Amino acid sequence: MHVRLTIRDSRGGETDAVVDCADDDVVGDVLEVLRHRVGGTGAVTVDGVAPAPGQRVADSGIRDGATVAFGAPAYRPPPDGPDGLVVRVLSGPSAGRTLPLRPGVPVVVGRGGGADLALDDPDVSRPHARLDVAGGEAVVTDLGSTNGTWLAGRRLTGPASLAPGSTVQVGGSRLRVEGTASGRAAVHRGPDGGLTLTQHYLLREGWSAPTVTLPAPVPERRRQPFPLLAVLLPLAAALGLAAALRQPYFLLFALLSPVSVVANQLTDRRGGRREDRERQATYERDLRAALVEIDRAVDDEDARLRASLLPPPATVGIAVEPRIELWQRQPVSGDG
Repeated sequence: MHVRLTIRDSRGGETDAVVDCADDDVVGDVLEVLRHRVGGTGAVTVDGVAPAPGQRVADSGIRDGATVAFGAPAYRPPPDGPDGLVVRVLSGPSAGRTLPLRPGVPVVVGRGGGADLALDDPDVSRPHARLDVAGGEAVVTDLGSTNGTWLAGRRLTGPASLAPGSTVQVGGSRLRVEGTASGRAAVHRGPDGGLTLTQHYLLREGWSAPTVTLPAPVPERRRQPFPLLAVLLPLAAALGLAAALRQPYFLLFALLSPVSVVANQLTDRRGGRREDRERQATYERDLRAALVEIDRAVDDEDARLRASLLPPPATVGIAVEPRIELWQRQPVSGDG
């Protein structure tokens, strides 16, 4: 049979070749012929995988379109099990960036070139937060940022421990700390020397737009007119009685009436102002809480959309690592 291959020599040069071989030919013999033809040195790989020299061609990765490279390291799937921590940018202008976290090596998150994890986010301060690893656990500390560092809906006022999978909000970006093996796709070498990627079931969570109720503004209190008649009528009656009965003490009643009315008016106005201040304070507190809910809903929607429409760096990272997002399926997919 005729197999069309791309031959890459030790210097990186590439040559297209057509190899005439049989299914039962031994892989090692075919590769030795190619080595002598192109002057290749070092280890040989077929599509990035070191072949078994005694394998039959029909059972190997030698097929139309394959690349045979001399002097290139073979692909090795990442080891199983957590072997460290990494911080990933889930949302925001710099979504897709990752950075390993190592014990004793602090990572400063911020805007600009002075940060270890630089985010192109205008809401992030230049030195915004710091990530440290000690005892296999990550710790986040806010560095006096303007918009704060948020964990589980609360603004941090001191160092906070991060369990693997924890999400931190800095400005308009979300970061997640996870184990380096978390989310890796299961990659295995097949019997033909190729790589097999195990699909990952995609469990979609239901989403519905939240409802946020804004508090009603405090209405302006209507000023009550001064009760002039309530003052003058009792005063006139008391003066009339004092004159008719010639009893001067009726004049005292005449004075008590306006004094009590004025005192009641002052008390009502003072109490009304106090009530207005309390109602206004309650309104402002409820309004702030509603605005926080709105901001959180916007952040959730932003993260959801960015997760479904990944930027190119994040897509490349998924393919190169590779991660489970590379090929996802629903439990009811037709391929099982």
